[in-house]
Amino acid sequence: MSKWITITADDVLTIMAGAELKAVRNQALGTGQGDPLAPTISEIIQVVRGYVAKSSTLSRGDTVPRKLQGATLVLIRDRLLSRLPISDLTTADRTAQTNAAWRLLRDAGDGTFQVDSADDPISTETASAAPVELVHASKPHFTRNSLDGL
Repeated sequence: MSKWITITADDVLTIMAGAELKAVRNQALGTGQGDPLAPTISEIIQVVRGYVAKSSTLSRGDTVPRKLQGATLVLIRDRLLSRLPISDLTTADRTAQTNAAWRLLRDAGDGTFQVDSADDPISTETASAAPVELVHASKPHFTRNSLDGL
C-alpha cells in the first residue's frame, strides 16, 4: 500500500454529505464559474505539501502522506463549505476538526508529527553555481560631500 496518495472527488464524498457537495459544485457558482471541486482539491494538496516540505522529502505528483489524508479532506471540506451562504453547515464539531487539521499540518511541518517517507521522492539535489570572484571594487562617483549644496 502506498504511503502517499492522491485525493479524489470520491474521497471528498467520505467527509461531506452528497447534497452539500452537489450544492457546492452546482449551485454556489457565480456567472461563468466552473466546478470548484478540482481546483480546491489541488489548492489544499499544495498547502499540505508546503507544510510537509519543511521537514520531509516530498513524493512526486499531487500526492499527500496517507497519514494526512483525513486532515487534507477536512480542509477541503472547510474551503468548499465556505463558498455557501449558509452558516449552519459549519458546526462547532466541524470547526474543531478544521482547527485540529491545521495543528496537525503545523506539527508535520515542525517534525513533531512524523509522516511516512516518500514513495517516489523528488530529488533535493540542486545544481551548484560556479564560484564568483570579485575582481575589483568600484568607487562611487558621487558621495554625500560631493553633492553638498544640490
